[in-house]
Amino acid sequence: VWQKRPGLNGGAQRVPVVVVHDHFPDDIEQQYRRFGGLLFFVQGTSLSLRVLDLAQYHRARCIVIMSGEGKTASERLDSRTLFTLMTLDYILPKHSATFVCCALNADENFKLLRAPPIPRRIGVQLGESSAPVLRGADDDDDENDHHDDREESEKDHGHAAVRERDGGQQRGGRGRRRGG
Repeated sequence: VWQKRPGLNGGAQRVPVVVVHDHFPDDIEQQYRRFGGLLFFVQGTSLSLRVLDLAQYHRARCIVIMSGEGKTASERLDSRTLFTLMTLDYILPKHSATFVCCALNADENFKLLRAPPIPRRIGVQLGESSAPVLRGADDDDDENDHHDDREESEKDHGHAAVRERDGGQQRGGRGRRRGG
């Protein structure tokens, strides 16, 4: 986010980041002063619509919701993350370009999420490459033993990394919004 990177027009803009959390150290703004004008801190809970408004969720390109990482079991529950995610799903326009993703502690909670209207990654399973397998010159030349690796790759990895249940159709994957 902070470094210049190539974009379609030769250079991407540096994107402002808003961090929402219950508590920040007193010197947090001093620690991150070097990012002047691009990093903002909103103290409060992401469960509050007022706090989400202060963070300007409606203008965001991407919203990342981190799961609890506390020391006690109640601090590690996904309920807060899921509630925030479902709230954003409700208040953002149906075909919003805002990408919302979250980290969850328990994989079984992914079944509680609906598919994003505009998935970011199509044709790739998370953690896998969709690149075709290249054969070397020393490989067996018998055409009967080989088939098109690209076609096989598309069969194995051609589904979205999210599950879509729009109009009764379903595409493979394990859940929604695990990564961006």
